[in-house]
Amino acid sequence: MADTQSGFRLYPVAAMNQLKIRASRYGWEVEALARAVWGGLQVISIPVAVSYAAKKDSHFRVGRDFFLVSCTNAYLVLRRLMPFGFRKVVTQEKVVWPKSWKEKSRFLWQHYLWQTDQTPGEKALAIGIGVFCGIIPIWGWQTLFAIYFAQRLHLNKVLTLVGANISIPPMIPGIIYLSMVLGRFALSNEWRWQLPLSGLTMEAARMYLKEFVIGSSILAIIAGILIGILSYGMFHYVEKKANSA
Repeated sequence: MADTQSGFRLYPVAAMNQLKIRASRYGWEVEALARAVWGGLQVISIPVAVSYAAKKDSHFRVGRDFFLVSCTNAYLVLRRLMPFGFRKVVTQEKVVWPKSWKEKSRFLWQHYLWQTDQTPGEKALAIGIGVFCGIIPIWGWQTLFAIYFAQRLHLNKVLTLVGANISIPPMIPGIIYLSMVLGRFALSNEWRWQLPLSGLTMEAARMYLKEFVIGSSILAIIAGILIGILSYGMFHYVEKKANSA
């Protein structure tokens, strides 16, 4: 939305009355937009000309309303991450697959793989979150977490799973090694590149495990951001080439 606080709006009253909007004052507009999208309504932004010559005063109170809007934003983000569905006020159209195999492959590419309705930033975010989930030390749960975040944040599930598969067998030794090095640096503030395993004791094993958990968490964040940025550049380039063709 170009202006989430614009007072010049047109609402489908019957549908909006079905939504439970708890915020008040300037937080109401933010929650109304979020819950409308969650409910299946289409939100369209149309540019309009505004003149404040007739009334220059504003009802916005900087301290109070900024705090209320911030609380509303925080609540909506947390609500979005919760594993509970949203009340739908608009029934989604049934997906109708084309008959020919050529059209089916194009439909699959556009709606499930590439998803032409998503921006390069959204696709890069899907890759970045997938990489983060693939490296973070939640063994056996990486894929489930990746699917969860993709579902809750409306990301491209295929791209998210592609990113999550960074922990494939050929990559695992390198991820473990970098995690150990980063973990040691985080705990001792020293770069130590050797990992001696001879004469390994239980105390040393516990320290290695601690270094790995801390290091892999750091590596997950760094790798997610870097690969997300690189993915954005690639997706932006591909989209630019496609639009100019």
